[in-house]
Amino acid sequence: MLKWIAGILTNGPYYIRINRGRIAVRNVSSGNYFECGTVVGVDGSDRVVSVGLPVSPDAVSKSNPFDHPRLLVSDFALADKAFSYVVKMAARDSYFQPSPIIVVHPDVELEGGLSPVEARVLRELSESAGARKTYIHYGHMLSDDEVKTIASAA
Repeated sequence: MLKWIAGILTNGPYYIRINRGRIAVRNVSSGNYFECGTVVGVDGSDRVVSVGLPVSPDAVSKSNPFDHPRLLVSDFALADKAFSYVVKMAARDSYFQPSPIIVVHPDVELEGGLSPVEARVLRELSESAGARKTYIHYGHMLSDDEVKTIASAA
């Protein structure tokens, strides 16, 4: 119920494109756009201290949770932090914590296409970042109108 109310108060939808080296999010309604690298910096107590480059000097280790030869997501916990970070950055001008409809676009060539398991991972990452509804799109890059059409099916 709270996600639904927050969703009404939050403009959107959001379009997230992700590949092995970049993650980008655009709030289609407001035009807010944020893009960063997928390297996540972690400090000594396993707390995420940076997403993208440059890696924070507080980071004792860095990892790319989207870099694996066979899968799009290799480390779910770090990918979760990266997704949450970019959604917050796209809503940086919003008074409320967003609960938007999110269209996730894995922008990589995956042998055999996107498996149901990979689609579920992307859906769970999106919902963990606050989405009230998630759609997965695998194919061409979407225009704003196409994102709105997909999101209006909610």
